[in-house]
Amino acid sequence: MMVLLMTPATIIGTQYGFGNSFKLAPSFFAAWFAGSALSAIAGLLCSVFIFHEPIEMVNILGIFLILVGGLLIIR
Repeated sequence: MMVLLMTPATIIGTQYGFGNSFKLAPSFFAAWFAGSALSAIAGLLCSVFIFHEPIEMVNILGIFLILVGGLLIIR
């Protein structure tokens, strides 16, 4: 039931985020990377908080590398 309730909110939030990133980003690639990265991080956080999956060190390393990659693309 929780998945059915969260799906519309996730779809609306993701599309709103992608729309704003394409409008404000300096290039298409920067917007695409940032949107995809944040969607992946949001998916991981949903699996942790909704489905109670454990966070492993590789997940934290992946989030760190995504954020560093995003900073390098924007600069």
